[in-house]
Amino acid sequence: DQKVFTYLDANVGNGLVPVMEVLTFFGSSTFLIPAYLIIIIYFFWRRKKHLAINILVIGVTSTALMFAMKAFFRRSRPDLPLIRSIKTFSFPSGHTLSSFIFCSVLVYLVWKTHLSKTVKWLMSVFLIGLSLVIGLSRIILKVHFATDVIAGFLLGFAWVLFSFWILRKIEKSRVVV
Repeated sequence: DQKVFTYLDANVGNGLVPVMEVLTFFGSSTFLIPAYLIIIIYFFWRRKKHLAINILVIGVTSTALMFAMKAFFRRSRPDLPLIRSIKTFSFPSGHTLSSFIFCSVLVYLVWKTHLSKTVKWLMSVFLIGLSLVIGLSRIILKVHFATDVIAGFLLGFAWVLFSFWILRKIEKSRVVV
């Protein structure tokens, strides 16, 4: 973790900090809660209740998982963050985990559209890239250790796979019954 901070201190200028402050916002609950609500309301309005509920379940369960992990590990944040002091625990990175899951849900929704495969791939790369940059912003702003961010990505990836697997099983059981 310290080697990553040392490397970034030597190779990342302070001019990048304001950009990272903007990008990190897209992993915050201030952005994600309204964004999830808009998507859920949209799918209820479009009479796609199951999809709306599935997105709600993924958002709520991933948040519960993140808070449970933070409470279990109780890891302190790095000293001297470049943005306001945060009082919650550090491991895993909630911004990273939450933005990765949210962007993965958006990727899933993009692939359900009638857009061309090229557009779907471009949007998917952009969304996953955005979540990676949000994670990196947390390290650059020194509010998380690199291992917090890596854990956030891995946990987010595992949770997305698990969630979609479970939801697919539930959906299949509804069709069979």
